Amino acid sequence: MTGPSSACRHILGVDIGGTTITLSVCREQPGDLPLLLESVAIKTRDAPDADSIQRVLTEGSRALLARHDVRADACGISCGGPLDPARGLILSPPNLPPWGTLEVVRIIEESLEVPAQLLNDADAGALVEWRFGAGVGVRHVLFITHGSGFGAGIIANGALYQGSGQAGEIGHVRLERSGPVGYGKSGSIEGFCSGGGIAQLAQVAAVEQYQQGREVAYCDGAHRVHLIRAEDAARAAVDGDPVARDVFDRAGDYLGRALALLVDLFAPQRIVLGAVYQRAQALIEPSMRRALAREALASSLDACEIVPARFTGELRHLAAYAAATYRDPFADLQGH
Repeated sequence: MTGPSSACRHILGVDIGGTTITLSVCREQPGDLPLLLESVAIKTRDAPDADSIQRVLTEGSRALLARHDVRADACGISCGGPLDPARGLILSPPNLPPWGTLEVVRIIEESLEVPAQLLNDADAGALVEWRFGAGVGVRHVLFITHGSGFGAGIIANGALYQGSGQAGEIGHVRLERSGPVGYGKSGSIEGFCSGGGIAQLAQVAAVEQYQQGREVAYCDGAHRVHLIRAEDAARAAVDGDPVARDVFDRAGDYLGRALALLVDLFAPQRIVLGAVYQRAQALIEPSMRRALAREALASSLDACEIVPARFTGELRHLAAYAAATYRDPFADLQGH
């Protein structure tokens, strides 16, 4: 009889995003990507308060493990910041419902009796791309989430860099005194560059067009402007609509300015961009490259590749797996 070794661990994954919460269970495969047994997606808006998110996490995880008749050996939780990973706390990220301070590690450990570990989603994504994806073989890598939020995971000298716990929150940096709101701050990098920020840029552009008596290719009427998503503008831009293309030109310019800051600060060998860049690279790339050439140190930029992430939808369970299996190389030195 053949089959997986009894020594292979089962990992419960929890990935908490602004749109979707993904629960997953996978089996470790030494030296390779984990084998996904199942993942379940729940709309984040369906957990509007602290009690409901606790039910989603505990009851959903129990049901998932029961369907596969396995017991989790570890649990990894990935979530956008702000967080306190050392204490296992989610600290009211702006793109999540108002859960307050969520003791997510305690909730999982006490209800499921499994050791759990929390990582920032950008840090977890950086580990995944560095170990298995577009960052393999490189010692200095930055991974940018570039989805509903905008954060950086930093691999420096072949190790994850977390600082005091909140390193890489580049989306919180303000580029302009005013502008789209992201990470609770008007004119921030997240406001201009994230998927939600691009939607805001597209909405403002649509309002300007309607006020001038013009039609908008990616909107059915002025009363529906608030429903415009980045995806709507992207489709119109691909079809050649000049208003939509200008939206992505602006977003690409701000993205280039943000990346120039990172290039100058960290001099990475590679920057790996997820989500929005993966789907809209052709729309964003030209203005992004112009801004980089204008703003970044030439020698550092020449030494840096900028590439799309390898992983897309599967990043959710892989990020949670990375959170579960990550070991801080300095953990044993803490307190000394």
